[in-house]
Amino acid sequence: MFDEFKKREFKKFDNYIILLINKFYKGFPDDIINIIFKEIVKNINNIEYRMYCGLYNKINLNNYLLLDTIIRKNKYGLTANNGYNRFYFKNLHEFNARKTNDVEDDMLDIRINVQDHFVDIEFFLFKLKLKNNSSRKELDNTYHKGKLYEYYWDDINYQYRLY
Repeated sequence: MFDEFKKREFKKFDNYIILLINKFYKGFPDDIINIIFKEIVKNINNIEYRMYCGLYNKINLNNYLLLDTIIRKNKYGLTANNGYNRFYFKNLHEFNARKTNDVEDDMLDIRINVQDHFVDIEFFLFKLKLKNNSSRKELDNTYHKGKLYEYYWDDINYQYRLY
């Protein structure tokens, strides 16, 4: 990522900062010194040096389980019919019958068509939901597959054009 010259220069800069920190904060534990170092580096106006020091590390998604419910994942690399790309979400309802009956995960089919003067975007969102007999959509959309008669596919279709 960084050439050897930059690494040497960054290492010199590291040593200079650590020398200053040790001068003013002698005897502090290493974890406190690291915090002080990171705070100093945050204010340096050199993005490459900040990257070198690890201020822009990847986010550990395991710490943010909520993101799993909204991040789209094309786990099979599928392209659906008519140029739609299919992405899967974490299921709204997770239960054993869904797996044993080979029911797909909640999904999103999206197609983006870029033209010279506009962009067409169309997507279909499908979530398997538990019926509560409160909407006409539930009565019309019945899921006939074994033990899943209590569920229906809630589908949402959006189409719009950006100019």
